[in-house]
Amino acid sequence: MVVKAIFKNMFGPFFVSVFIYFFVAYFSQVVFAYVASSTSYQIYDDIISFGGLRATSTSYVEESSFASGVSGTSTSTSYSGSLGYLQAADSFISISNSSNVALLPAINVSSGGQSSGSGSVTVTTDDTSGYELYINAGASPAFQSGADSFLDYVTVTPDTPDFTWSVGAGSTGFGFSPEGSDIFSLYKDNGSSCGVGSSDASDHCWNSLGTSLKKIAQSSLANYPSGTVTTVKFMAEVGSTVRKSTGSYTATITLTAIAL
Repeated sequence: MVVKAIFKNMFGPFFVSVFIYFFVAYFSQVVFAYVASSTSYQIYDDIISFGGLRATSTSYVEESSFASGVSGTSTSTSYSGSLGYLQAADSFISISNSSNVALLPAINVSSGGQSSGSGSVTVTTDDTSGYELYINAGASPAFQSGADSFLDYVTVTPDTPDFTWSVGAGSTGFGFSPEGSDIFSLYKDNGSSCGVGSSDASDHCWNSLGTSLKKIAQSSLANYPSGTVTTVKFMAEVGSTVRKSTGSYTATITLTAIAL
């Protein structure tokens, strides 16, 4: 399933109009109901067997049993069943739809300025190993209008987000910053630098978009059914001495969640 939300803002002929087409995607399989639960646990599978053991090493995990050797799957319109000992249960993951977001205020092409906006997605999974959330742009540079474009944001240190957004008077920039309880360590900060510390300062740790996947959030735990929200903030800037063509600048952004 692919869900689309549009970041949209229209201005007059003397301003740059900015659009962001925002897509979210996920990888998921069949959801299996649990057979027993309490306020502190859920058991998704049970079995009647006798004997057996669990063996591990640095390179493998093995589980054995003297249970029935019958195996296979059975499905209908209302259920999917796995037959036999320790059939692997498929995990569930989803991303909620993001509401439309406008990049504001208008950027005056004669004097420059900034335009910003944000969108939030909720990732929900029952996978006990958690999930990872990635972002990428559909083109490079990401923010374009015909033959004209904004430069992808350039960080001071390659592959490390800037704690403070900074675009020179003679340049342009388009970038992003994620916020949330599960953000990747690269976007956490110590109050002055990114990639260190455990804080999540608002409107800090800016990075460039690219066509390759960039991890922005991760968790090693299941979060079903409440899910976890990650907010992605976008910034576009035209330097005071730069003259851009008027028109509608667009970027296609994809967020992808993967159950681990």
